[in-house]
Amino acid sequence: MRFNGPDGPVKGHQLKVVKQVSYQPGENSAGLGARMGETFWYCVGPGQSYWLAMPMRMSRKGLIEWVVRPLTEERMRAALLGDRRALAALDAETTG
Repeated sequence: MRFNGPDGPVKGHQLKVVKQVSYQPGENSAGLGARMGETFWYCVGPGQSYWLAMPMRMSRKGLIEWVVRPLTEERMRAALLGDRRALAALDAETTG
C-alpha cells in the first residue's frame, strides 16, 4: 500500500502500530481476529505523521483491503488518552 503523507509518499511497512482497538462487545483490543471494519489500528509514520488504519475486507486473492486515513497529532493523542502504554509508544516513535 502507498498513500500520501505530509512529507511525500508513505508505504504501509513504514507505519508503526501503537494501538489496536476492537469495538466488539467484551473486547478491548484485537488483531485481525475481529470482524473486518470493527478494528482500528492507530499508527505513527515517518515525519511525525499519524494514521488510522482499518482492515475492511478480504479480497478474492486472500489479501486484506485497508482504509487508511491521516490524523492530526491532537486527534491521535485524544484517541490514545487513558492508555499509558500506547502514549509511551507514540512518544518513543516521534522522538526516537
